[in-house]
Amino acid sequence: MSEYQFVEKPFLEQLSTLGWQVVDQGRVFPIDSTKSYRTNFSEIIIKSIFNDSVRSINRTEDGKTWLTDKQLDELYDQIIHQPSKGLLKANESIQPLLYRTQVDYNEVTEEEYPNVYLIDFHNPDFNHFLAINQFCIDTPGRVKECIIPDIVLFVNGLPLVVVECKYANQIQANSMYEAFRQLIRYTDQREETKQTGLSEGELLEPSHQRKKPIFHLGKISTQPNTRIMSHLSVKNANKRCSYRVCWSKKPYLMS
Repeated sequence: MSEYQFVEKPFLEQLSTLGWQVVDQGRVFPIDSTKSYRTNFSEIIIKSIFNDSVRSINRTEDGKTWLTDKQLDELYDQIIHQPSKGLLKANESIQPLLYRTQVDYNEVTEEEYPNVYLIDFHNPDFNHFLAINQFCIDTPGRVKECIIPDIVLFVNGLPLVVVECKYANQIQANSMYEAFRQLIRYTDQREETKQTGLSEGELLEPSHQRKKPIFHLGKISTQPNTRIMSHLSVKNANKRCSYRVCWSKKPYLMS
């Protein structure tokens, strides 16, 4: 309860004051996926927000939206389907798409293979920003049936940041290390797990049955000569908890 009270909840409140939409599910185990705008807990991208946001930020010169439902479905599938790739390789493949991708045709202007932007980096306010805590993700075939990151930050329905909240106390003195270890576990990067030849939390089963949750673990970092959209900081010297999240034009993976 202390992590939620002293770290997680204040962070969500700070995000809200900066204009983020916040879904605070408290500390209860999530049982209703619709509260996080999903039809089930296996969905990683919030498709309804993705479709609405991407359609809205891609317009003709006279301000008309032009992406069709079919094209939006194809863009969604392009991101979510990364066959035969590990988590980090899948993220490396997806990252260039955040800046620019293409579809076959613009039915309004009749342009062939027009560019499509999943995030509007030039006009940050045109994007949709959402924070959801206790974001349950099904992991079938694993020892644990699901993982529940403390907070996931979405831009246009795309999960760009995973936040692990820890509260430093007498029992758990090195909270930063524990948070790091948990994020490493989520991304299947623990050395002791690799030595077994299995994936994180994986049971002994045929490889074709193995599944990995696909989400983007990363942080938004300030880079030289970039325009910062948001700078979040919450600190409490007495409770010894702090965090900073920055948004710049160039997101990058944590490794």
